[in-house]
Amino acid sequence: MRANGSAVIVRFVAALHALLLLAASALAQEDGSIAPHSGWSVEGGCAARTSASRERPLRGPVAVAWTAAGLPGPAVGEPLCSGPFALVECTGGPGVRWIAVIRLADGAVVAKRSFKTDAPLQPTFEGGLATMRVAPKKVATIRFRNNALTDVWSVDVPDRVAGAIAFGREVYVTSPAGVLRYDIGSPKPTWIHAEPASGRPALRGRHVYAVFPKGRTAELSALVREQGHASARISIHSVAQDDSARISVLDGTVVVQHGMEFPRSESIAGNTTKVRRKVARDTDAIALMEPVTSHVLGRPVVMGTRWAAVMCWLETTQLVISEEDGTDTEFLADRSTHPEWVQPLDGASQARGVLYANGRAFDTWSRRVLWSVPGTDGAGVWVPAGRLLLHRTRDGRVVAWRDRDVAGAAPTEISGGIPAAAVGGAVVLHDGTTILGRIRRDGADVVVVPATVPATAPGAAPGAAPPAEQRLPLASVAYAEDDAARVLLAPARADLWEAVYSVVKERAAAAWTRLLRDAMASRDPERLSRIHGGALLAGAADAELTQIDARIRMLRRENRGGGDDAVVAAKLDKSLEAIGEANRRQYLDRALSVPDDASGLALCDLLLGFFMTGEDDAAARQRVLGLLPAEFRPSGDFDPVEWLELAATLRTMPVKIVLPPKKDGPDVTHAMRQVGIAQHRWRKDVLGVETPYMVVVSPVSGPAEMARCVATGEIVVKNLEEMFALGSRTRVKGPLVTLLFHDYADYAKHAAARGYRPSRDRGADTDYLPAEEEIFACLPPGTANTFVLSEYAAVVAQQWMAERCPSIGHGAVWEAQSFEGYWAAIGLYGAVSQMRFDLGARTWSQDPEAFSLDVVASLPEAELVPWADLAAMRGAQHRALDAKTGRRFVSRTRLEVPQVLSRSTVAWSQSTAMVMYMLDAEGGALRRKYADYLVACHEGRPPEFRSHFGMTAAALGAKVVEYARRSVGADAPK
Repeated sequence: MRANGSAVIVRFVAALHALLLLAASALAQEDGSIAPHSGWSVEGGCAARTSASRERPLRGPVAVAWTAAGLPGPAVGEPLCSGPFALVECTGGPGVRWIAVIRLADGAVVAKRSFKTDAPLQPTFEGGLATMRVAPKKVATIRFRNNALTDVWSVDVPDRVAGAIAFGREVYVTSPAGVLRYDIGSPKPTWIHAEPASGRPALRGRHVYAVFPKGRTAELSALVREQGHASARISIHSVAQDDSARISVLDGTVVVQHGMEFPRSESIAGNTTKVRRKVARDTDAIALMEPVTSHVLGRPVVMGTRWAAVMCWLETTQLVISEEDGTDTEFLADRSTHPEWVQPLDGASQARGVLYANGRAFDTWSRRVLWSVPGTDGAGVWVPAGRLLLHRTRDGRVVAWRDRDVAGAAPTEISGGIPAAAVGGAVVLHDGTTILGRIRRDGADVVVVPATVPATAPGAAPGAAPPAEQRLPLASVAYAEDDAARVLLAPARADLWEAVYSVVKERAAAAWTRLLRDAMASRDPERLSRIHGGALLAGAADAELTQIDARIRMLRRENRGGGDDAVVAAKLDKSLEAIGEANRRQYLDRALSVPDDASGLALCDLLLGFFMTGEDDAAARQRVLGLLPAEFRPSGDFDPVEWLELAATLRTMPVKIVLPPKKDGPDVTHAMRQVGIAQHRWRKDVLGVETPYMVVVSPVSGPAEMARCVATGEIVVKNLEEMFALGSRTRVKGPLVTLLFHDYADYAKHAAARGYRPSRDRGADTDYLPAEEEIFACLPPGTANTFVLSEYAAVVAQQWMAERCPSIGHGAVWEAQSFEGYWAAIGLYGAVSQMRFDLGARTWSQDPEAFSLDVVASLPEAELVPWADLAAMRGAQHRALDAKTGRRFVSRTRLEVPQVLSRSTVAWSQSTAMVMYMLDAEGGALRRKYADYLVACHEGRPPEFRSHFGMTAAALGAKVVEYARRSVGADAPK
């Protein structure tokens, strides 16, 4: 383990805390808090304008998927996404603005419309509906369907429109006349907050937020969405008297970005005022407190309950991630470390902890720069859109990027899946296209006899007759179901539940269409308006929508109606309630209908998808419990998402549940005995999970951590045993045992009772007892951090080598102080800790941008430990290097506080890089020699370096340096 590991772990545990909060934010109950899958509805992604998305991030390397063809002019603003389509605003000639709809499958422009206005349209695009400012005093909603744009609703606003935002059927407009709420379909505002407003509003929870200029200052107000009165307001600092103010609503803070009267330096884009926000969750009560003004370049990006921004101070400009209350600001980069990141974050976004900005992606878990796109520095907007990342370039093009490694991945077939619905079956393509009809498999194709021609089908024309059949390449299918209950599933499991949702939505539209036909009997314009709005958002048929809209206008124009008789009212209200329940349950019913013994992970994925929507259901919880062995089923309330991760692990690995023996005997295994000892010495509720290679013993309170540790440990031990399978000797019978703690106090108490002092004072991530046949692992609850798990992997490797390597004779003891060839041992553990783990596929791979390679590539030769000295160094000599400090080190591949490397850390990095080279380079020719060398050193008979490896340590070191520089893309240091 490297010398400064504790400090690094503390930093990464803090990052983990932020990510857990980010995950909580993703499931927040407040409306509009984060952009959903396949949705980026407004500037800032969602109604709260947090610039955060639930999409899976693109971790790279990335490649261009397409460049939009046929745009009517340069694109401006942010591309907006709704399902398989994107909407962009374009400029035309003087006084002309356009909207264009792009098909995400191929980048083709399938519809466009122009408007005579100079002002930005500020569109919202959700559920196929585009709501925007189409004239200085006019807001309209336009529907995209059947590759055409049709008018739905428009309204004249009493004064100039400063900003507008739509959320569902609600439309909020800021203007000198005040803040007005409209409902789509209604000609009059639901309410008016008659106080001049400016800027663009934001919405979250029960409130809509707006800025009200007051001379040279302004007020920020939170207005109750239902009635329009101000629940809270506060004076904020100087705001430019224009419409530049932009609001982002975090969990506990409102961030207002606004213009400055006197720009200070470095092209500062504006002030950012942070206002503390306190919400009483079940009421309309809210408090706004303590405004603080900062200076930023570009806009801030919400990262859970933190936010990232380029901040400007008197003497410096830095990229930071800051807690909402300002108590913890973490430095990432400045002009002396990573100047390429110290640029305005205009158009930045984030998806699950990955920040996209200025043509780069940054992972807040590992602090790693994942990828960069040459030539896009400081240019344009980056929008997550399903498997794509949309980039609006500085010159107005729209380019889609994708993960280079996932293109053309072929699906696999899983039997025992989901029974078909009445239509016979459904296919969902990767681009979101849904086709309903009869399905059969024909070699590498899926053949569909459509029940209807979907509006989103490529090349579909309105009213076209259904073709006899449609042949689809299997590789294009994300999800399919047919009467034989067969599921075709793409390798990316996360796509399944999103694809099922597309099928559900298609069928929900038909139910709304039927309700619209029944609603023609109503004489109540308000009831009709509610039905019309719900059907509109669900995508009901245009003909029925038009009829209901005409009836509403007629009833209001003639002042007729006013109410339905009891029979009609009861029937329609019952239908509304039934549709709401059916829409909620359709997705759940699919999860509940999969047989318990279905192969693969279809049931786990569908249940996971249901719970990730924020819904809950007792029957679904019972299905989760049914996936778990009886010994692991939680009692009382539990988090189904956590337990589903363990269930998925148990279904995809050869796993046994290990209980303590009732009495000793010949049939008692090593694993059973270890569980019994743990119950006696530790606590009574621990159980074991045994794989072919190791056993994890843990209380049942940490299912997700157990699942990750089981998978990680299995990968490590399996690969090590294959690497060192030099003979048939076995030092200790039985698999490796890990004791997994979820509470540090519990861990420290147990260690003390065994006469062992933990190596860290607090927040331990991993540890072990050198004299015992077990590893102590202490991981924070909910651990998802790949760095923490990599430290755990290194400890597994260290303990396995010390006690269970089958190539080392029983009784051999590794004395670290006198160990010759120390580089070979610590280098192995370093290499294991820096592997890239794929827990789903149960594989690992070498990381070309590992920290150790970065260090070796970046330091001048004079500042490296001489390779000959390193090769001859014993453990005690290595430890003596700790007192000698080295140079200031700025990582090329990570954004973090510059380190002053100790000589020990430099030696550790060189040792790790040398092992990485031997395992990976020269076609693996040195891999066996390295394994033989480490075993010989472990047994106290180290061979002479040059004769064993065929070159001197200095010659090998030169190859390692070249390998490291090639891996991280570094030139020789000056």
